[in-house]
Amino acid sequence: MDSEPVKPTENAASPAGQKDVITPGGFSGPAAREKREGGRKYVMPMLVALGLILLLRGREADKPITPPAMREEAGHVAQAPKEQTRVPSELNLFLGDPDEGSVPKRLVYKELKFKEGSSNLTEASKSATSTVAKSLKEHPTAKVRLEGFTDNAGSNDANQALSKERADSVKDVLVEEGVASDRIATAGRGSANPIADNGSNEGRQENRRIELVVVQR
Repeated sequence: MDSEPVKPTENAASPAGQKDVITPGGFSGPAAREKREGGRKYVMPMLVALGLILLLRGREADKPITPPAMREEAGHVAQAPKEQTRVPSELNLFLGDPDEGSVPKRLVYKELKFKEGSSNLTEASKSATSTVAKSLKEHPTAKVRLEGFTDNAGSNDANQALSKERADSVKDVLVEEGVASDRIATAGRGSANPIADNGSNEGRQENRRIELVVVQR
């Protein structure tokens, strides 16, 4: 006995003026086609977005992994090393060029600093003494006189003695650096010839100084 054919059934949810019918293959009609076409509109953008995501993930996977300890140094490593340039000292320029003037030549070394009431050089003065020693070793015929100075605190006699001790202290350092002792004379000038105002701490520190006099090239 043959089964009766399925009669098309109207879809009550179809929009006004459009009717869908139920067939063995599903809904059929204008409204159903519109729904199918509307769904297709979103397929292509979704595929494009998915492709972009996969592409970006692939690029991230290709990047080399940098250990955390090296990340901060990466910029430094990539930079070419800067060329080191030597800046000649004023003493070196004078000793090496006769056109710089004649002897005696007086140079004020503000970089050579002393603690108040002491002949001990500060730690920051070590690089300055090394520069002087290097210049004298490069010009072995040169001879100099180191003159020590103080601020105006204390008696004249005490300042005179302290200024000489300061000059001798610098000489000892230069001799330790390899400069022959007989090339360096010393003298103490006390608080004479201040180069700054003794009324301030900064001024007094500047007056506690060493002046180097080139007496022979």
